Amino acid sequence: MSEWLTTGQMIDRILEGEVARNTLGQRVKIHSSGALVWFDNDQMVDLNKRTVMERWQILPNYVSFEVAMEALKEGNDVTFHPEGQPKKKITPPQFILLRMECIEIGKYSLSNLINGKWSIVEDKLDE
Repeated sequence: MSEWLTTGQMIDRILEGEVARNTLGQRVKIHSSGALVWFDNDQMVDLNKRTVMERWQILPNYVSFEVAMEALKEGNDVTFHPEGQPKKKITPPQFILLRMECIEIGKYSLSNLINGKWSIVEDKLDE
């Protein structure tokens, strides 16, 4: 997800284990207790005029190629994040033959795919 969200939207969408970044580069996460905390020091985020007016992006939770391929086998959508290029979403029906040529994501080397950044689409409504 790369769209800019209001503070309320970010709080509604962020999941435990995910990180969100604001326009100033500050990062927050959901603590195991469920509280919204600053990424660097686990202190609770105070909701004041400044933090409420901020815009946020939830950062992708990258996984390895192997984890992404396993998620595809389980029926999940995954996204390939090629360096400096638009991300490419892959859905399970494209994965049936496990031949990269049947996945229309562009021309990338095997090294690009294996060593690249992948994420699992958790909420298909957001993509």
